[in-house]
Amino acid sequence: MLTRAVRATQATGSYTFTIGGSFDVAGQGFPIQGGGAVDARGGRARATLDLTRALAASGVSSISPDEARADAVVVGRVLYVRSPYLVKRRGLRRPWVRYPLGSLRIAGPVKRLGHDTIDDVETTHYTATAHLAGRSLPADVWVDASGRIRRVQTQIGTPSYQAVPQLDIAGFGRPVTVQPPAPALVAAPR
Repeated sequence: MLTRAVRATQATGSYTFTIGGSFDVAGQGFPIQGGGAVDARGGRARATLDLTRALAASGVSSISPDEARADAVVVGRVLYVRSPYLVKRRGLRRPWVRYPLGSLRIAGPVKRLGHDTIDDVETTHYTATAHLAGRSLPADVWVDASGRIRRVQTQIGTPSYQAVPQLDIAGFGRPVTVQPPAPALVAAPR
């Protein structure tokens, strides 16, 4: 079922998404904000993540507001990340870092949990386990009557933090532009 939903979403050619959710550090919750777009035909995507509200709420002064923002671009099976935080902490000379992308797959049983309304659209709510880069992540997925994914929510964590990112998908078929960074601006990961 979810494989068909991925295919139906990709068949629209392009779509946009917003990123929401929260993360919890030392028992204190902070919001996640961002958004992006996918050019499914071109095999490209872009996203921006903004944690400035979370940073302000946390009272952490060792990280600047600029360091609380990050951009990502995916081209095929390559992920480019622009993060002032990573650049500063790793002593990089270029603003973008290039990472190979592993495959994402759904494994184990897919269970239907019921029906919900997402952005005024009736959806069916499923739960499954996703595998990415050797990690298993619980995933909730909401699929509309056209078989397209409208929301994905997962949980990521370690003993020191928990994150619950959520992607709300819309804007199917709208033109989007995704440009990779210039090679002179890209560093290898350290």
